[in-house]
Amino acid sequence: MDIGIISARYARALFAFAKDRGTETRVYNDIKMLATSFEKEAALKEVLDNPVLPETDKKRLIRSAAGIEVCPEFERFIQLVLQYKRESLLQIMCLIYISLYRKEKNINRIYLYTAVPLAKDLKDKLTNDIQQKTGGTIEFSEHINPELIGGLIIRMNNYQMDASVASQLKRVKKQLMEKNRQTEE
Repeated sequence: MDIGIISARYARALFAFAKDRGTETRVYNDIKMLATSFEKEAALKEVLDNPVLPETDKKRLIRSAAGIEVCPEFERFIQLVLQYKRESLLQIMCLIYISLYRKEKNINRIYLYTAVPLAKDLKDKLTNDIQQKTGGTIEFSEHINPELIGGLIIRMNNYQMDASVASQLKRVKKQLMEKNRQTEE
């Protein structure tokens, strides 16, 4: 059994179904919430993989992990996943659906790492600049890391811009060590 192929088929089918009904954004929000729950709580996957747990309990657990009120399309999807005993693949299905949705809607995921929280006006300016350059929408994921000392690191797709003070200090240290090594020779 190829879990990637099966998961992709389910995710694509859900995306097509939701798109036909005009609810792909609502399903996206439910799926994102469920994916976040999987990410934050590793035990969720373990519980869903438990063959002893009744289907009704699994359904209730998935529904609560996806948010209080899930849309009917997502509800039907969960019923289908449970009916065919594919709950062990649900996390992968979520990630594939998210990827399909973002590609379709031209949404760029930006990971922003700073030493302190970024001011709202600076974050808005950064968002506008990136949106103009990419022509798409931006979803920010902000992370605070005091070890950066100052500055920021931006990751988008396969691109990373590191303008942190910590990285600059490491580069200066490396250059000084190389010069010191050269003078010793």
